[in-house]
Amino acid sequence: MSKWTIKTFVTKRDIDIIQEWIDGLPQKAQVAIDVRIRFLALGNSWHRPYAHKLTGYDGIWEVRVKSERVQYRPLGCCGPGDEVFSLLIGAKEINNRFDPKDAPEIAEKRKKLIYQDQGYLNEYC
Repeated sequence: MSKWTIKTFVTKRDIDIIQEWIDGLPQKAQVAIDVRIRFLALGNSWHRPYAHKLTGYDGIWEVRVKSERVQYRPLGCCGPGDEVFSLLIGAKEINNRFDPKDAPEIAEKRKKLIYQDQGYLNEYC
């Protein structure tokens, strides 16, 4: 049984940003990301090489997944609520830079939104 509840960011038009991003990736990457997220939901593995808190951003974490030599980095935050992790944007890491390059800033903005209105969240399936 999972210790953490994983949630995903949705728009006002009910578009699940994370699921849409995952669905657009190669099948092997989709599976690798799903396995990593479900692994993290089990408990106390919120550290490298599985996850890492970003320096310089307010409580933003990267979930670290490698598939077919591509570094996938869904970004999220803890909360709102206890033992909840909210995925906020999908990204890749290329040459130590995010793609999209402003992914951490977008994650910070979305974090503020979900703390004001949990209607921006869905349960991760």
